[in-house]
Amino acid sequence: MRFRGMQPRNSLLFILSTVLVLSCPSAAQTGLPPRELVRRTVDNEIKTSNSNVNFMFKDFKETPGGSQTKLLVETRQATAGLVVAINGKPLSPEQREAEIARVERFVQNPDELHKKQKQEKEDAERVTRIMKALPDAFLYEPAGTEPGSETVGRLGDDLVKLKFHPNPDYSPPSHVEQVLTGMSGFLLIDANHDRIAKIDGTLLREVGFGWGILGHLAKGGRFVVQQINLGDAHWEF
Repeated sequence: MRFRGMQPRNSLLFILSTVLVLSCPSAAQTGLPPRELVRRTVDNEIKTSNSNVNFMFKDFKETPGGSQTKLLVETRQATAGLVVAINGKPLSPEQREAEIARVERFVQNPDELHKKQKQEKEDAERVTRIMKALPDAFLYEPAGTEPGSETVGRLGDDLVKLKFHPNPDYSPPSHVEQVLTGMSGFLLIDANHDRIAKIDGTLLREVGFGWGILGHLAKGGRFVVQQINLGDAHWEF
């Protein structure tokens, strides 16, 4: 191997560093069974979810009735959201004034802020319950690796792929986890950082809640979550 423009000592350091990078343990090399790799990753996800890092980002939603763009800001109290565009067009002066008044309601009315905080806390608790159930709710099998991209994991990193399907021995402790009993799909895991880069699941059968009295999720429904590595150990959905 030749490295033009490099001194012999620097060339040796380069080769050694390359060998170290190439020898970093992937999931296949850790020797962990798939379920234990998932359990370790889930434990780390839950631990890192309690970080004090807040982000400002845009949220784009599109439905048959049109699209909406929101500017979202995470704060210690709650996540503040302001609509900035509808169907790709900036708000009119009247719409902007109404949207600002809506946001100010949370600032001026403690009860409104408390309701929002309660809703966000309940959402976070549901996510945590689902995450904690992943190791036991499914049976996993290795499915090779996939490269990270600009929207999944980190560009160029190898991600471990695990296929999953419902574990017949799993008994969901509440209706929150019940959705997992009818779902199959795959996980992409960054085994070097113990982070989930992607979850892609599809309901293979209808899942009812409370014998169907409380509602149901239809067969064919799809659930996809992706995370990217923003650097400095920061990951974001």
